[in-house]
Amino acid sequence: MVSSAGVASASSSPISRAQALAYARTVNLQPGDLPGFTVSASEEEAPPPGPLVIRYDRCLGGERSQIAHVSSREFSAGRALESKIVWSNVTLWPTAATSARETERLHSSGGLLCLRQYLHAVRTEVNRARKGHAAFGPFVVTTAHEQRHGFSVLLTRIDETRLLRTGAVLAHVYRDKYEFVSGAAAIELEATGFGHSVSEATEQQALQVLLARARRVPAPA
Repeated sequence: MVSSAGVASASSSPISRAQALAYARTVNLQPGDLPGFTVSASEEEAPPPGPLVIRYDRCLGGERSQIAHVSSREFSAGRALESKIVWSNVTLWPTAATSARETERLHSSGGLLCLRQYLHAVRTEVNRARKGHAAFGPFVVTTAHEQRHGFSVLLTRIDETRLLRTGAVLAHVYRDKYEFVSGAAAIELEATGFGHSVSEATEQQALQVLLARARRVPAPA
């Protein structure tokens, strides 16, 4: 576990990459957090952004200055069009003010417009590659927020469709992303359900784990 001495505070020197990685790996979902799910081999840092992500960042107002972005192991259940995948991400920014500002920008009206443009671009690229097989169809994005144990939790829901060659809907893909800020850390829970959304009970169980760790483990500030 990361102690208060292991993560720099606002009054100390800037947090190092090693401290950022240690914090992310302490807070992220871990084996045993979601009984009944199969856990992938390891957690990992996000790869360098591709062209579409770079375009998305530019739409938001600039390139990202994050210190580290670490994804948890993936928790999966079911198969094929009935599968469920849950994971978490912890992003460390240089300061608490940067983390709050970036999160606010993502969830602003302009940020949501950038997200829709990004999803349209992904849809176009994937459909070109698939040549009509299980093509991406229309999608709907909704947002909400609530207070949880002193944290403002933001929820983005994306209802995607996969289409047959005839244009009929083959399946729905439901993506829920919860996000909250703790100091210089932005903590996310992502839950994707194919055919059916991940159950609310599962999402809330995973979210409570992340909220509890964020309360217990001192966050960089």
